[in-house]
Amino acid sequence: MYVNEPKPWMATVLKRLAELPFDNETFLSWGHTVMNGKPLTVASPHLTSFFLDHPHLEDPELQDLIIDGDPVEVLWVRPIAESERAYAMEHGSRALSELFESQSMDRVLDETRKPVV
Repeated sequence: MYVNEPKPWMATVLKRLAELPFDNETFLSWGHTVMNGKPLTVASPHLTSFFLDHPHLEDPELQDLIIDGDPVEVLWVRPIAESERAYAMEHGSRALSELFESQSMDRVLDETRKPVV
């Protein structure tokens, strides 16, 4: 998550997302959406889900990261609205990512941003 100033809820979210594959015997990868089920903060009542995207601000060499022989995929956690999650489910994750780019959305989290769909 790209932020100007980390807040406690952000660490909680990242920890919960990191535990999700182990708790549910699944995996996370770019393009996945994850429902949160409730607003992230009072300032962002419409941000209720997450979109895992390619990290645009990281060194490309991180995409070749291997720890103890296991490949590690670096993901960008983007809080999103339910309407944006539904858009990704209908049109595909690449379409949502491209929509965000076409809207010139700031890559740094803006908790007050309006949904793009």
